[in-house]
Amino acid sequence: MVWVNYGLTVIEIGRYQAKAVTDPKELESAKNKHLETWRFTPEYFDELAKKLYNPDANCDQWDMFRLRYNWKPVITSENPNFRLFAINTEYYNGEKDQMMRPWLLENKIRDRALPNVLQFFWETGIGEKFEGRIFFNQNEIFSRFKGLSGDNEIQLKIAKDNRSLEILLNNQELEVDSIRIYPNSKRNFNDSYK
Repeated sequence: MVWVNYGLTVIEIGRYQAKAVTDPKELESAKNKHLETWRFTPEYFDELAKKLYNPDANCDQWDMFRLRYNWKPVITSENPNFRLFAINTEYYNGEKDQMMRPWLLENKIRDRALPNVLQFFWETGIGEKFEGRIFFNQNEIFSRFKGLSGDNEIQLKIAKDNRSLEILLNNQELEVDSIRIYPNSKRNFNDSYK
């Protein structure tokens, strides 16, 4: 896969299919260039080549990671003073993006890969700043999205006391690997409580 990277944003722009190099001269030239660049001994190079060789390598998993669905994250709270400031998403296909105010408040459903990690920042008052991180379960999220069409929402419902949250996919519980909530006193946003 090929990506473009600018700041916190990484976008997949295509898929590249490599072809096995079989020409002995080309292989020797590549090996010599590698040895010169990395200053490996020929013995260490051969040891690494054997160690890292994967005869069953294929693109099936990456092709699965590249699947896209129409969805958006929806983060809400039972706390009436809730203010959401940023969502950083890392996707299984290697993409990353960041949504901040005011664009975050106009969050629209769009064609996206599935999320691997979702990080978000919110406040509920002066001195009540938080960071949350969701680590999605690969098998769960891909099996739940498989066959879905139309518009979808990954919903995060934060408890009023900011100590827990519930994760849903289209109003049905979604199992994840880990949920983390941290106090966050270091990040300030334009609309932070003052």
